[in-house]
Amino acid sequence: MRTYIMNMYYPSLKQVAEIVDNIRKVIVNLSGNNWKIIFSSDQVCTIAFSTIKDPKSFKDSLGDLIHENFSYLLFEVAEVHAASIPRSIFEWLNAHLTRN
Repeated sequence: MRTYIMNMYYPSLKQVAEIVDNIRKVIVNLSGNNWKIIFSSDQVCTIAFSTIKDPKSFKDSLGDLIHENFSYLLFEVAEVHAASIPRSIFEWLNAHLTRN
């Protein structure tokens, strides 16, 4: 199982609420209940999730999310070296990371 972080950036959640909700639905579909919101505000949302699905399928699942007021960055988490986040989220991340 691999762990990923989805960062979403926008000028106002109100302007892109439907896009953010659709991405949340994709993440739930990919990971079941294996996800956590790390941070959410009116301009940024960060969600961590773990899945066994092939990352090549993410692009198909996310579709073409080209919007002038919306950007995202999806990346795999290898290790958390430092964090300033609630302890419960840090522990969740740490517990879901693949160890070699």
